[in-house]
Amino acid sequence: MFQLLDGKAEIFGSELREGITYLFGHECKAAVFTWQGCTIRVIGKPSTEYVSDETPMHVCMNLHLAFEQMRVKALASGRGSPTPYQAAGSIPDGPPRILVLGPENAGKTTLCKILANYAVRAGQEWSPMYVNLDPSEGGWTVPGTISACPIETPIPTQTPANPLGSTITSAPTASSSTSLLPLVYWYGHAEVRQNPRLMDRLIRNLGENVAARHEKDLLGMRFKNPSSFG
Repeated sequence: MFQLLDGKAEIFGSELREGITYLFGHECKAAVFTWQGCTIRVIGKPSTEYVSDETPMHVCMNLHLAFEQMRVKALASGRGSPTPYQAAGSIPDGPPRILVLGPENAGKTTLCKILANYAVRAGQEWSPMYVNLDPSEGGWTVPGTISACPIETPIPTQTPANPLGSTITSAPTASSSTSLLPLVYWYGHAEVRQNPRLMDRLIRNLGENVAARHEKDLLGMRFKNPSSFG
């Protein structure tokens, strides 16, 4: 457990609030980052803790700013309004479509969480569609699945069991306002190469549903009803 006592800080792009006690599950790994300095209180004894001046957050912020320009330009274009970015011609039309690839434990989920959290914190009511195609992780659900979900609130980091946040279920549970409603397909294996033909079919089905969802929103960026897919 820890508390933010003073200053501003975030975990993977999700902003922390002063005086709130944040609980971390067993084996959960996270990094508290601050742009201008902060004071935190650690309650208990973590297995590993250290302070580092080396961070990729500046690169992540530069990526976010580039994607934000693309989103603003796409929104203005959809409304028929000119933007300062149109004169430069260096930013493509349409909202960003981002594919993150890399070996195991390369930080793919971390990068996706940071970019998604920065997008929803931008104050423009963006709701990016997060697609998870790693069946070994499971994302919002159990391993052996692929899924997609619109993100409307920052993704918390509290337990390795739910690396992308928690979902609403029909079982008795204490659902929060940040609970998600993803579209999930059961694959049944943790390794993509176990059944590539099935994986290809599931990805196509998932893509068709996401595309149908985007057709209802011309810009493909704002989703006010996360419970409905086409």
